[in-house]
Amino acid sequence: MFVRELAARLPSSKVIVNSVNPGFCRSTMTRNAKLSDVIRTRIMDFFLGNKTEAGGRRIAWSAVAHRNCEERMHGKYTSYQEVQEESDWAMSDEGFSTQRRLWV
Repeated sequence: MFVRELAARLPSSKVIVNSVNPGFCRSTMTRNAKLSDVIRTRIMDFFLGNKTEAGGRRIAWSAVAHRNCEERMHGKYTSYQEVQEESDWAMSDEGFSTQRRLWV
């Protein structure tokens, strides 16, 4: 909602604002963590983890995919290189009211 409100305040001709989810990526961020945290993360890496290269590709896609489709990408949430539909609550009157209150 923050990104959607920011996009509403900025013209897409100047800057494209979007939010990106690169997915869960394997990395060495837990190298200094407790053993129990490292084990838990390694299990998640095995079942859910993507290579960091794939996560980086998703971020780069979100940054450059707007060429010739600025209106489609402006203020949107992308996940796994696709523009995602907003939730019913975010599109409701209460969701829009909450979105505006983020900027008050």
